[in-house]
Amino acid sequence: MFLVFAGAGASKAVDADQYPSTVEFFERLPDTVKKTQMFDLVVKMLRAHRGASTVIDIEQVLWALGELRTFLHDVTDQRTVPGWFLKDARLLQPVSLTTDFGNLLGNAPRVLDLVSGLMDSINLQIYDWYAHQPSHDQLEHNWLTLLRPLLLMKERVELFTTNYDLVLEIAADELSREGLPEVRTGRKGAIQRVLDQAEWVRPPRDPELPDLPGGLLTKLHGSVDFGRAPDGTIYVGDPFFKGSHDRHAILYPGFKGVPDREPFNLFHNHLAHAVAQSARLLFIGFAFRDEYINSLLERYTQPRAAIVVINPAEQLPDLPYAPERIRHIRGFFEPKQIVEALNDLGVSLAA
Repeated sequence: MFLVFAGAGASKAVDADQYPSTVEFFERLPDTVKKTQMFDLVVKMLRAHRGASTVIDIEQVLWALGELRTFLHDVTDQRTVPGWFLKDARLLQPVSLTTDFGNLLGNAPRVLDLVSGLMDSINLQIYDWYAHQPSHDQLEHNWLTLLRPLLLMKERVELFTTNYDLVLEIAADELSREGLPEVRTGRKGAIQRVLDQAEWVRPPRDPELPDLPGGLLTKLHGSVDFGRAPDGTIYVGDPFFKGSHDRHAILYPGFKGVPDREPFNLFHNHLAHAVAQSARLLFIGFAFRDEYINSLLERYTQPRAAIVVINPAEQLPDLPYAPERIRHIRGFFEPKQIVEALNDLGVSLAA
């Protein structure tokens, strides 16, 4: 089994304007977001904790807003520990002090609405940019160049990405028109398309049997065209913001932690199985910032698996692998680097 893992840098190689990195995402936010007082306060807090010269990206902003939202929710809910202790100033009773938290508790709902609205305004930009569909020419010098020889192998290809855009779906469709083995995406249905989650709960492959040709695309953080119905069904439809996070099946850039809701826990379980079965792993433009994904890679990667990372940085960030295990190809996701990576991983380009 051959595993490909794509991060933001892989989509940026396709169209840097439409698929910005998290730092560029921050820089390109409209003034209606960046010039709000709440946004300004969050940035000031981050710079105070991380240093004035620190480059701030949108993930850090959304992490901070998410923590603030959780706090505001908890203090107004007496079913939570903070909410119960703040009510009637119970928190200070053990130290024989009294104070009135009424101003905080009374205004927390207003601030909570402000924080939630700001997060929705930021998340809206995800759809404005990432709903863009790339052209054949844009894909020819990256994904199509990579996937053609991989799909001609007598080996299953597992594609994973944390990106929300539709780049890989478009590339898979382009290649299917060329008669290459199918890269399945889990989408089924003609009128109302849904995500067939059974694609990710198939029994483990029998190691005595050969791999099936083709591959499967797993979008670990969801997709701009995934919509969530009240019964849990994931519909695949238009890639535009529906006004509320809850109506989308997507983990926004501010998410961190262990996914605990379908289909994301299912996707991550599939990642663990695929990593454990893969003898060759290729990472493209992935920053290795997701602690849970890193833990899966560290735990399940085979001891002798070949690992190649395409990344333009002079030095890679902290990885879940020992440095001597990594073949780092310095450069962007372009034909020269792709050929070098495939050669290092023993993939025939003449197939």
